[in-house]
Amino acid sequence: AYKSGGILDIDALKTSSDQIGLSISATTTGTYSIDGSNNTATYMKYNSSKGYNTVYSTTANSGTITITEYTSTVAKGTFNFTAYYTSMGVTDSVVITNGDFVVKYTAQ
Repeated sequence: AYKSGGILDIDALKTSSDQIGLSISATTTGTYSIDGSNNTATYMKYNSSKGYNTVYSTTANSGTITITEYTSTVAKGTFNFTAYYTSMGVTDSVVITNGDFVVKYTAQ
């Protein structure tokens, strides 16, 4: 995890092939609405049959990130969101619930 320009970025592996990324414009504890621009979440799943990652992205009002502890080096909180993938007219979604994080980060 790292913080740059007021944005806290967190990347984590859910499993060996699934990754979750959070990007939060936050300076203090609180609940932040995922808005698709300043506060975002992504879900990336490796498609072994095709050999590439499928990236699911969030849109406005598709979830929340709650920061319960925020110091100069540690962030702790919870998240939930729905992310979408659209390709060639087909839309798929994934719902992430009860996510949590405790990360040490560096400022860049």
